[in-house]
Amino acid sequence: RLQKIKRQLLWHAADIICVQGIHSVGERARCSETNTRWFSSYSYNDPTVNHLASLYRELAKKNYGVVFMPTLKQPGSAQIHCGNAVFWKRTRWQMERYWDAGKGALCVELTSKLQGPELLVCCSRAGHVYAEEWGKNLSNEELMSQLIPAQRALLQHSSKRSLRPIWCADFGMDSDAALAELAKDEHLQKADQEASKQTWFSSTKSVLGYDPWTSSARFTAGQATDLILHDEGLHPIAVLKGLPMECHGKWLSLRSFDSDGCFHGLQPATE
Repeated sequence: RLQKIKRQLLWHAADIICVQGIHSVGERARCSETNTRWFSSYSYNDPTVNHLASLYRELAKKNYGVVFMPTLKQPGSAQIHCGNAVFWKRTRWQMERYWDAGKGALCVELTSKLQGPELLVCCSRAGHVYAEEWGKNLSNEELMSQLIPAQRALLQHSSKRSLRPIWCADFGMDSDAALAELAKDEHLQKADQEASKQTWFSSTKSVLGYDPWTSSARFTAGQATDLILHDEGLHPIAVLKGLPMECHGKWLSLRSFDSDGCFHGLQPATE
């Protein structure tokens, strides 16, 4: 299955790729630009265990970089951690900085090499979403509680540095419920009063008029739990799906542009 996912990613050749729930060895953050030895070490080469390193080695052939941030330890394992990863095409983007936005959220600041918009990409899948998938009954408010701090950090940093925010996430609930819970945040409501631009839009809904389902997990099957959110400064123009007979699941694509340029982002949403 991992090989099929790799083929999908290479076929679409997106500028930016966000992956949630990917496995890595160890509990540390990893960056291809500073941890070259770790990604190439034979100690971590088992593709059945270290999905992060295996996927990176394939995408690196097309000059992608990656940042990974762990969220939690895989149950029953002493070494494997689940987390979020952001890949970017080095020929088009420069990674300036990254940080842990807390509770399963990774933020990465990217500068275009082709006069495109400067981006702040957040990739997230909170620990509560894993717990829900493993059978714990949680309310929408509980599911979203771990990501409210990430939303505040994302909007505050993007506003301060004049960056275009993009949030790729598995929220563990349908799109309408996720956007409603995010809108309840008092900090977001205050920002909306001061500047109307601080509002989230779903990329797939902007293009298709609805959010297609992305989950086949036990408790969220048939729901659009994986979203690519953007502000009003970006305008999605296309949504893609997987190649026929290649890989089960859905693929969310945000091909966006503003007055400064165009880019192509991809979020695989497979179960």
